[in-house]
Amino acid sequence: METVMPNCLFHALSSTTPIRRAITALPLLLALGACSRPLPADELMADARRFRDQGDAKAAIIQLKNVVQQQPEHVPARLMLGQIYLDTGDMASAEKELRRARDLGARADAVQPALGKSLLSQGQFQRVLDEFPEDQGNAESLTLRAQALLALNRLDEARSLFERALHVKPNFADATLGLAKLALIGEKPDQAQQLVELAIAQDPNSVESLRLKGDLQRADDDIAAARKTYERILEVKPNNVQAHLDLANLAIQEDRLDDARQQIKLARKAQPKNLMISYSQALLDFREKRYKSALEQVQQVLRAAPEHMPSVLLAGAVSVVTGSDTRAEQYLNQFLQENPNHAYTTKLLATVALRGGKRDEALKMMRTALKGAPNDADLLALAGEAEMQAHNFAQSANYFEKASELKPERAELRLGHGLSLLQMGHGAKAITELERAAEGGSGPERASTLLVLSHLRDKQFDKALSVVDALLNQGDSARLQNLRAGVLLGSGDLDGARAGFAKALALDPMYLPALDNLANLDIVEKKPDDARKRYEAALALDRKSVALMTALARLQARVGKPADATRWLEQATRENPNDKESAQLLADF
Repeated sequence: METVMPNCLFHALSSTTPIRRAITALPLLLALGACSRPLPADELMADARRFRDQGDAKAAIIQLKNVVQQQPEHVPARLMLGQIYLDTGDMASAEKELRRARDLGARADAVQPALGKSLLSQGQFQRVLDEFPEDQGNAESLTLRAQALLALNRLDEARSLFERALHVKPNFADATLGLAKLALIGEKPDQAQQLVELAIAQDPNSVESLRLKGDLQRADDDIAAARKTYERILEVKPNNVQAHLDLANLAIQEDRLDDARQQIKLARKAQPKNLMISYSQALLDFREKRYKSALEQVQQVLRAAPEHMPSVLLAGAVSVVTGSDTRAEQYLNQFLQENPNHAYTTKLLATVALRGGKRDEALKMMRTALKGAPNDADLLALAGEAEMQAHNFAQSANYFEKASELKPERAELRLGHGLSLLQMGHGAKAITELERAAEGGSGPERASTLLVLSHLRDKQFDKALSVVDALLNQGDSARLQNLRAGVLLGSGDLDGARAGFAKALALDPMYLPALDNLANLDIVEKKPDDARKRYEAALALDRKSVALMTALARLQARVGKPADATRWLEQATRENPNDKESAQLLADF
């Protein structure tokens, strides 16, 4: 048991003789005995109140536990423990202490409101209805019942009880806040905002009212105002875990990731076992592309709260990014059951469907979603991609064009438009779009590559070289050197092409496209052994590379050496027994 003790002073033992040590040990032992006597309960309670008022919940809890260890039936200590647990978000512990205080004879009006809040926060809505009968008639009990009914989607009953509570106790902030939530559910945001402001006027330190105000500001993209409101909560309750997490989530949204880490750290310090810390940590991990950690964190939440929909959606998003399509569909469909027509979830599901070749399914989802959100650039882009896969290039071009008009700064949308125009045979317009995409600040390299290929198709080698050289000025890479060499090869400059492919390998000795291109030149020049030696040199850097062994097999098959080709495929299968592609190649060969 942790106990805060007064300071004890000890004098060092200066003598080294056993007799002197024995004599001087006696007063020391007496001093130690004096230090071990616990403080009286009233002093511990005073310490606990002081720590609570200073915002040091941990220290207050330690002192209160010392009180109940000395006096298990100390009602004020149990009550204060329950309230502090409630404030810090440890709802199970709050419920336990508040019930104990009630059983020991604490006044109902001191226990019931806090106990009801702890049950609501744990999702125990039916228990609230069972334990807080309507005939009690006081505003607090009526409001608790109304909040439980609201959570159970019994909206008319909830509204009636909130209004009764305000009749019994005018200006009761909790009941006013309940009406604000009902207005929000009824898609009356202006009325909801007015009621939230009224609730705050009725109780300026109401954490729940302040939080809903911050959430509304965030929904309106007024991030600075939302941050200020969440910070106001911490002025009222310095250890409020949810406020720290709301600030962390805001920081993640704004890419202020160091600030997010700091807020999560403060939340964890206040209450290490709070599950919502794991959710915010998962959000941060997801933003930082640490997908394995993100999935572990969010699954930790779902094991304890499988119906926590934000975590279900996040788990689905992580699964989409990591290519776990079956798991992604399970999570995303679960979320859509509770939140039909949710645009972001529909986008994710359509992405999975497209990736799995379910083009018609993706198209159906996109067309339905666009009826409700015709100006969503992401939906339009996905619909454009789906139509392109269906070879509906005109419709694809229309979708991408509209998306580009909505978000002209996004290069990938112009890229999609350019691709659709290329497929339709509108070369001049396509090149214009690809050029504009290549100039964009987001992902221009793919657009530039397609622009180069378009120029190559039209045998405009000088224009193709100028595009590649512009990319090289931004940063060298094996891929770009290989692309430049390809342009030279197309123009008939074989020596320049060979030198360019060699430059690519100097940057990345295992860059397979350059190895393949040089091998093709070697075969044309009747030097297949040079190609083999180059592949083998690369294989020495990664002796289990399926791609390199497969390339060697293809080379040997091209020069009429099937036995050597078989040997390389057998080696690839032997070194990589779980690789299905190499096994299939061997079987086909």
